[in-house]
Amino acid sequence: MTISEERISSRDTWKVNYDIEGNKDVTDLWKNIWIDKENFVVIKINYHAESQGEHQYNQWDLFNVSFDSITVDYLENRLKRFLEEYEVEEYKEEPKKGLPNGTRMPNLEGIIYSDKSSAKMDDFLDKLTLYDFWYMDCPPCIKAIPLLNELHMKYGDKGLKVVGVNPFNYNEKDLNRMPGFLTRNNIEYPILFVDRDSIGLFQIPAYPTFYLVDHEGNILYSEIGFNEDKAKSLDSQLEDYLIK
Repeated sequence: MTISEERISSRDTWKVNYDIEGNKDVTDLWKNIWIDKENFVVIKINYHAESQGEHQYNQWDLFNVSFDSITVDYLENRLKRFLEEYEVEEYKEEPKKGLPNGTRMPNLEGIIYSDKSSAKMDDFLDKLTLYDFWYMDCPPCIKAIPLLNELHMKYGDKGLKVVGVNPFNYNEKDLNRMPGFLTRNNIEYPILFVDRDSIGLFQIPAYPTFYLVDHEGNILYSEIGFNEDKAKSLDSQLEDYLIK
């Protein structure tokens, strides 16, 4: 962190710069905050990060900042009234769920990248099909790609097909980004773009979501999100079903 002085719009400020440690996925992270010397309020913030060859820049300019004249007694009395009127319960997050096992997978039609031919999801059904619901700006989706390539190669000759189902990136801007994305993240299995408005049929609670489907289109197994444990679970499930 460094602090310097800077004049902005006739206002003397302290500029606070943070260089933030990144990782292999996100680099060139920094944030600047400008504080008005006269009244000690933040008047400007900007932020930068780079990921997957793309830059994110955000800036906030704050004007006419004012403060209410609230006393500690007022806040304490208000909190007391809230505690008297409302019951406080511990928040418990419900587990995320997609379509249940045994459900028939919706047979949605889409566009195959990159030849733009049309296909239905049932067109990919073999002994087993692993559908990966993903999109380009999803870090966990990107982390899952090497595993999916590995599963595609490992079990392909045993009847498995891997299909990446993408409901978000079939537009001119993202299609122009796709070649660069695939240069950085080689995908060795088919990508099927489907209608974003119809994705509700699949009850996707988070991305990525994986559905393992049999040759009749029935869901055998699902996995929400991605990490090392989920990767092992997917591999184990595939091995069990393909041995049967």
